[in-house]
Amino acid sequence: MFSTVLVAALGFATQPISRPLLPAARGIRCCAQSTLDELTMDNVRSMFRDVRGHYRGTKTVDEVSVCRNMMVTRVKDFRGRIARCEVRPSTIHGDGLYASRNIAEGELVTFVPGDSLLVWEDGDRSSDVMMFFGGHVPQSERDAKVILGERVEMYEQYVTGRFSLVGDPSKRADPAYLGHFANDGARCLSPTGKADYERKSTLATNADPVWVEGCHVALQARQSIRAGEEILVSYGAGHWLSRGGGGGVGADIRVLGTALPSHRGADTSLQRTLQSARPKKQAKKPTKAGEKAKLRKAAAARQKSSAARGFGAPPAPRSR
Repeated sequence: MFSTVLVAALGFATQPISRPLLPAARGIRCCAQSTLDELTMDNVRSMFRDVRGHYRGTKTVDEVSVCRNMMVTRVKDFRGRIARCEVRPSTIHGDGLYASRNIAEGELVTFVPGDSLLVWEDGDRSSDVMMFFGGHVPQSERDAKVILGERVEMYEQYVTGRFSLVGDPSKRADPAYLGHFANDGARCLSPTGKADYERKSTLATNADPVWVEGCHVALQARQSIRAGEEILVSYGAGHWLSRGGGGGVGADIRVLGTALPSHRGADTSLQRTLQSARPKKQAKKPTKAGEKAKLRKAAAARQKSSAARGFGAPPAPRSR
C-alpha cells in the first residue's frame, strides 16, 4: 500500500504558528471568558481565515505550510469550548462516537485529529509517502510501522489524493478531537456490492467530514442528531475496497471555504523537506585491498593496450 516512508516533524523547516494569534481571531473570545460548548463552525472558519491572512500578509511562513501545520495541531484553545460527543462501545464495530447532547443540522460536532499527516507529493499514492507529526506527539510515539499498520486501517481520514489524517485512538479525553472514532453504518466487501453499500451507508449517515479553510477536518451534522445517538459517517466504497484488495480509491471530502493552494511550486517548503528527508547515498570508504585491486586492474589494462599497438609483445623467433 505504501512505498518509501519519509518521516518529519511539523514545526520542522518552517516557523511555528503563532499561538497568541489563535484566541485573538475574529469571533472568538478569550478562553478565560468563554462558556462551555460555545464554539460554532462560523467561529472556526473566521479564526482559520484570520490565521491564513495574517501569515499571508507577514510572509513569515508560506500559506501551504501554515495550513499543513494547522492540520496536525490540536488547538488547546478549543478545549472546553466544544463538548458534543463522547466515545462509547459501538454495536456496529469496536468503539463509536455518540452525541452527548442534541446536535442541530449543520452544527459542528467535533474535529478529526491529525496526530499524523500523510502527504503524497504529487497525489500519487503509489509513490513515497511523507509522514508529519505535530508538536504534541512525543518522539517515542512517532513509529511509522504502527501508524501505517492498524492505525491507518482503522483511523485514517482521507482528505484528498495528497493528504490523509491519522488519529491516535489512545487520545480520547478531549471532545474537541474525537472525529476519528466515527463509524460507518455499512461496509463494502466487493466491487459488486458497491451500490448496496452506498444505499445502506447513505441511509445510516448523519454527519459528514468537511475540510475547514484548509486547516482542520471537522465533522458536521448532516441532520439533527439526538443525545445518545451514534454519530455515523460514510467512509466511501473506495475506503473499504482499498483495504480488501479491491483496488479502491478514496474520495475527496467537501471543502468549507478555501482549501490549500494546489498549484505546482506553491509548496516549496515541502519540496525542501522531502529532499532533506530522503536517505542520502553514502560514498564507500576506500580500503587498502580495494586500492590494490584498482592498481592491478589499471596495470593490466595498460599492458593490454600496449600489446594491441605492437609494443611490449615478445620478439618473433628467428628462422634458421
